[in-house]
Amino acid sequence: MKGSQKNQAIIVHNILRQIGLSTKLKGTKILLSAVMLALTCTDDFIILNDIYKQLSYKYKLSPKYIENAISYSLKHLAGTGFKKNFEKIFDLEFSEDFYSNKTIIEEVTRVIKIQYEN
Repeated sequence: MKGSQKNQAIIVHNILRQIGLSTKLKGTKILLSAVMLALTCTDDFIILNDIYKQLSYKYKLSPKYIENAISYSLKHLAGTGFKKNFEKIFDLEFSEDFYSNKTIIEEVTRVIKIQYEN
């Protein structure tokens, strides 16, 4: 992993932790990889099935397992203060509906891209 990718991975890891995800869960680790893949995407639209396929090769798991593992992590928020952190990071009012695979991947990617543009 190159220097800037390593820095991005650390920032993504911290964002996921701050918004209430347990970094001990496999799904959160896979989500980190999904965001890192999305950051390399040059299209304006993230195609989740493509990301699941790429991760399935990397982790030697089925795309459905990848999807379910991420979803499980998003449904099992940990800690306190994540609502406040969510609002600070995404500049949005907290909503549990926001915690979907696609939305989290897109929004974390957006935050990282904005941060690296400035």
